[in-house]
Amino acid sequence: MKKILISFTALFLISIITLNSQTLKSPSAFLNYELGFRFTRHNFVIDYFKEIASKSANVKLIKYGETNKFRPLYLSFISSE
Repeated sequence: MKKILISFTALFLISIITLNSQTLKSPSAFLNYELGFRFTRHNFVIDYFKEIASKSANVKLIKYGETNKFRPLYLSFISSE
């Protein structure tokens, strides 16, 4: 019984890791261009962080204010499992 439980737990963890790695896009894949070759607008950076925060339990995004042009300001907390 103990071996079955350990096997099931390992399989569950491997499937979660595999699903997370497949659903998270790199910044270049999300923006459709390589970073550093063009300017990335503020709203695209925010959209990318919102995408990652929605798909990963290790990323938290908290709005703490706005700029004088009413752009949202966020803090991003990224942790390991």
